[in-house]
Amino acid sequence: MRAKEFITELFDPKLAVDLEWAEGSDYVVARGYVTVTNPNGYGGEYGNEEEVKFEIEFGEYPHPQRKEYEVQFKVDESFAITGGGNAKVIFATAIQACKDFVEMYKPDRLFFTAEEQSRARMYDTIAKRVAKQVGWHVLPFDEIQKDPLYRHKSGNGFMFVIVKGEAPEKFQSSQKPQHGAFMPIWYVYNLDKDTPTVAVKVRAPDRVAAVTHARKIEPSFKDLDSMQIHALSSLPKREVTDVIDGGTAGEVQENFADGKNPQDKGDSKRHGVPTKASVSTLRKVAKQGGRKGQLAHWMANMKAGKAKKK
Repeated sequence: MRAKEFITELFDPKLAVDLEWAEGSDYVVARGYVTVTNPNGYGGEYGNEEEVKFEIEFGEYPHPQRKEYEVQFKVDESFAITGGGNAKVIFATAIQACKDFVEMYKPDRLFFTAEEQSRARMYDTIAKRVAKQVGWHVLPFDEIQKDPLYRHKSGNGFMFVIVKGEAPEKFQSSQKPQHGAFMPIWYVYNLDKDTPTVAVKVRAPDRVAAVTHARKIEPSFKDLDSMQIHALSSLPKREVTDVIDGGTAGEVQENFADGKNPQDKGDSKRHGVPTKASVSTLRKVAKQGGRKGQLAHWMANMKAGKAKKK
């Protein structure tokens, strides 16, 4: 079966099983049964196949301005993703349940949290598929981090939030599934509270890897002692002048794929960076991201540094 055909079948609403709905004091739950297959060819009450319980819960989080629900589902009383099962039916059922919940209870937002990378990939796919089908949009990670509720819930794990309404232009890039490896997101910054700091957003397995990666990208970090730089899973509670997208740890060479140094004038010209612009203008250009944003950010820091020395 071709990949495109498999993806189409994976989200086929005709495969969704019927669920029974029930309401609790602060949650709504839907339950049913799906047929799963033991990948090892043994076990299970009915040989290689058996029916197990599927349950999806929408837990309400009180909010003064919006109706907010956390979505969790489990198969056979487990939140873990097993090697067996029937992925097509499970995915289709979870997506259809989310769509039915949106139609019946009119929430403003749904969010999914996961600690494991495998579950994060699944929630990323489900959240974006549901958002697309009900006319909603995915909230970018940087926006998620601005909300105390989400920062508390996400920890060092993964969070996906879908919001009622179409995506603003600035959120368009976040609406596509992330098919790469999922790793925790860290914000690397200068610990010196008397010095304004930029924060480099890095996907990395741990703090050490995040800091090491950020030091290769951010010029203002290169001369700092290891005790002067730190990484958090959310933005630090101090002045942050800019947030730089540092990509994934171990992929520095891809940021400068043409082999040229950031200060190379030909490189800046080729990417349309206004080299003679003011620091504030360069900061605005840096927010565009990508190679152009990196070059503008580097140049702004250099100009700011020269101005301080004067």
